Amino acid sequence: GGRGIYFNCNAQKKLYARCGIGRVNHDDTALRDNLDRAARYLVKQDCYAAVIVQGEARVFGKGQAEEKSSSRGRPRLSEKLGI
Repeated sequence: GGRGIYFNCNAQKKLYARCGIGRVNHDDTALRDNLDRAARYLVKQDCYAAVIVQGEARVFGKGQAEEKSSSRGRPRLSEKLGI
C-alpha cells in the first residue's frame, strides 16, 4: 500500500549467532571480531552493479558533505580558547 517496511536489527540482537551491533568495548575481542565481520558484510563488493553499467557511467551518486557546527558532545579546549 505504499507505506513501506523496515527491519530493526538492534531490536533482535539475541537472534544473531555472531552479533556485531550495539555498544562494543575495546577489550571485548569476540564482539570486535563480530563487528568486523558485520562491517565487511556491509561494504562487500556488489557483483551486480558492474553488470548494469555500460561504458563509464556512474552506478552510485557522489555525495557532498556539509560542515555544520554542533553544540553536542564535550566542549573542546580549542573552542574555549577561540582557536
